[in-house]
Amino acid sequence: AHTTTPNGVFGTKAQFTQISNFVGMQRLESLFPTPLKFIYIERKDQVRQAVSMARAIQGNRWTSEETEQGDLAYDDHLTGQCHREISVQKKGWEMHFYQNKIEPFRIVYEDFYPKPAPVILDALHFLGITIPDGFQVPAPRLKKQADELNEQWVREYRSRRA
Repeated sequence: AHTTTPNGVFGTKAQFTQISNFVGMQRLESLFPTPLKFIYIERKDQVRQAVSMARAIQGNRWTSEETEQGDLAYDDHLTGQCHREISVQKKGWEMHFYQNKIEPFRIVYEDFYPKPAPVILDALHFLGITIPDGFQVPAPRLKKQADELNEQWVREYRSRRA
């Protein structure tokens, strides 16, 4: 009730292991009064995603609104762990969708980031949310965090696996 909007919509972002470890995938649907609709966001370039995750862990910076902390250094072991974790998360969600005959609304990060408005409008349609006349998708609050350091780490990770 605290975060449900006036039109009755509640949304949350969750990793597969967060749900499976703390709620249980079989209990998930029972926690909500109406059938759930899933929006599944994935990155095609999972190496870049792993590098971003490793950097977020090292710098304790998960959004562009936070300040990066400490010294950052490429860590092949950590990046590899992040890469494996992303794969496990993806497989977990895909298995959940398959077993429960769920067809989520799928968003590919690389398509979404440069032009979010059309994807957001499609997602609202998928959710069955009426879009008021004159509605404009607001500018994103968060900024892309990747920079040249990410690119260096991507090159390093890939070169060690070539």
